[in-house]
Amino acid sequence: MELVTDRERFDALRVEWNRLVAESGAVVPFLSHEWFTCALDAYPNRALRILVARTGDRTIGIAPLWAYRRRGRLLPLRAIGFITTPESPLLDFLVAPPHREEALTALLHFLRDVHREPWDVLVLNQWPDRSLNGALLESLHRAARGRVVTALASITPVTPIRGAWPEFLKTRSALFRKSRRGIVNRVERRGGAVVELVREDPTGAAFDEVLGLARRSWKAGEEIAITSRSEATDFFRRLTATAGRCGWLHLWLLRIDGRVVAMEYDLAHDGIVYALRADYDESAKELSPGAYLEHQLLVRLFEGGYREYHAGPGLNPYKLRWADQLERNLTVTLCGRTVRGRLHALLEGPIARTWRSWRGEAGPATARDGWRAQADAAATPREGLASGAARAARLFGVLGAFQALADRFRLARGAGGRLAAPYLRRYRGDEFHVFTYHRVNDEGAPFFRGATLRDFTSQMELLRDRCDVLSLDDLWAGAAGGTLPPRAVGITFDDGYRDNFENAFPVLRRLGLPATIFLSTGPLENDAPLWHDRVFDAFATSQADAFLWGTDRLPIDTYSERSAALRIVLAELRRSLPERREELIARLIELLGVAEGSSAGRRMLEWSQVEEMSRAGIAFGAHTVTHPVLTRMAHDRARGEIEESKRRIEGRTGKPVRWFAYPNGTRDDFSEAIKGALRELEFTGAFTTIWGKNSGRTDPFELRRIGLWGADRDRSALQLIRSQFAG
Repeated sequence: MELVTDRERFDALRVEWNRLVAESGAVVPFLSHEWFTCALDAYPNRALRILVARTGDRTIGIAPLWAYRRRGRLLPLRAIGFITTPESPLLDFLVAPPHREEALTALLHFLRDVHREPWDVLVLNQWPDRSLNGALLESLHRAARGRVVTALASITPVTPIRGAWPEFLKTRSALFRKSRRGIVNRVERRGGAVVELVREDPTGAAFDEVLGLARRSWKAGEEIAITSRSEATDFFRRLTATAGRCGWLHLWLLRIDGRVVAMEYDLAHDGIVYALRADYDESAKELSPGAYLEHQLLVRLFEGGYREYHAGPGLNPYKLRWADQLERNLTVTLCGRTVRGRLHALLEGPIARTWRSWRGEAGPATARDGWRAQADAAATPREGLASGAARAARLFGVLGAFQALADRFRLARGAGGRLAAPYLRRYRGDEFHVFTYHRVNDEGAPFFRGATLRDFTSQMELLRDRCDVLSLDDLWAGAAGGTLPPRAVGITFDDGYRDNFENAFPVLRRLGLPATIFLSTGPLENDAPLWHDRVFDAFATSQADAFLWGTDRLPIDTYSERSAALRIVLAELRRSLPERREELIARLIELLGVAEGSSAGRRMLEWSQVEEMSRAGIAFGAHTVTHPVLTRMAHDRARGEIEESKRRIEGRTGKPVRWFAYPNGTRDDFSEAIKGALRELEFTGAFTTIWGKNSGRTDPFELRRIGLWGADRDRSALQLIRSQFAG
């Protein structure tokens, strides 16, 4: 390890720094040596603490850090963090892929155990949620034992650039397209409009025009323009010259009669365009010059063979109207072992979250931000009093004591599930939980969100560390014989999504955990999405503000409205016979103005993947062929769906299929006749989606399942113990 603290040594690292950038797959402009050079020239008073990890004479990792003082809630803090400026859209470690784990471990070990300079907090700001170095966050959580605070730093709308511009424009709402046409027509009727793309500015003339525009913009009055701070002006002047030499500069200027009235400052690399700044002349605002420039800029990106456009941090409505994806950056704070560090962990952790919860503070997205941002905000875990209480319970030994009690006793219940004397009973050896999942990915789908890979990994590690994870066969046999350990659990997945193989299977295999995947076999044969996925896709991609469903006009302009409309539609579709349901889905897709099948490639498993997982010990159960609601079909057809699914899986895996999961899985989705058909087809049992635990006395064809509670290990452990103890 080398600790770099002076500018001269930093400058000497340029060649090996940029070689590591190229090897690591990092976002080149913002993690390059040239970017940090501009930052250090414009903001010179930085106490460098750059860590360089080497194996022999080969550099395998760089942590671009500096030391500074920051304000805490009560006391000033000594901080080490990423070298940042107000203009940095993202920051990360630089690590060579073959040595990723080795380098990250070395960097963390040096900071925690070797570095002699005391620090209260390590602040990793603007760290991408999808960073290739995300394993470091898991290491931090394991090592810090409650002293890591993770917060959302920023969200950036992203527009994927695929196909031709006219086709893309058709995917936007009719009202939005109309407003864009009005802006374009207004500017072009005015005349004299020219959009110029500056790729090099050796004399600085173009940048001087940008500064002149900034002084005439509304941002100048708010003191947030490029000219408002001398450091920002200096940084962008240096960056303009550097980016021009490196081929990154994309400075867009809108001129009317030769005068610059709008600009956007972008950097581009490898087909991806990153917006850093945008501005317009306040005196020309009646022409909407910023919106016109944005429109023309996107047209050129589609025509120029680019891949993505990142609109810059902020959930502004004008950005979200063009975007189909959201990229998140985190601020991860590791609180040190000093007194101030431990105090900061307490103040920023459970106390701060509880205080915000009591005050009812809003999340990061509001009604003005658009329904997509609201969806992400709604799905963002918000730890409060429960997480703080669970962490305190572990720290003070209460969690362990509660677990010991739950391992030996259960609450005694009488008729109707009410508590009955003597209120406690000994554990009988016949109870178990089964956890249910569908998808495991980081896609952030707004209406059918899977477990994130980080959450899933954390949950599986929790089950491995705290529970006895058994196969469904072993669970039922143990329950029948009264020989189950007190923390017996099983793991299941429904439907058969491809990410079960790509994301979940590697984790299960690494941890040695058994699991069962319930397959709807139709999509494995024809690569068609399940019917409910078609509905989720339609709601997720529609640009409509409302639509007519039957005689009701359903608004879908906000996330809550869109979710309510989705519930109404799904309720009717589940009540409908299969043929009628197909007609309604086709009509829905037409009403929402979306293209069928335009949202994704193959999402379901392939038989080759099923066979590979089966050989590795993953079990498979039946889940019908087409995922119908069985009680809405003729009995013979419902029985055929079950039997054919079972037959296909057994034919492919060569193993008997003994377990079934009801599609949808509520009490309305199975009947005594369906249960009778399952017995006739020699199934051992069937699972619902009804919440709860099971015992040897549970009807094997009405088995219950539960889900875990995010990535917070203490809270999940406490809730699992509570469910175990409930009797």
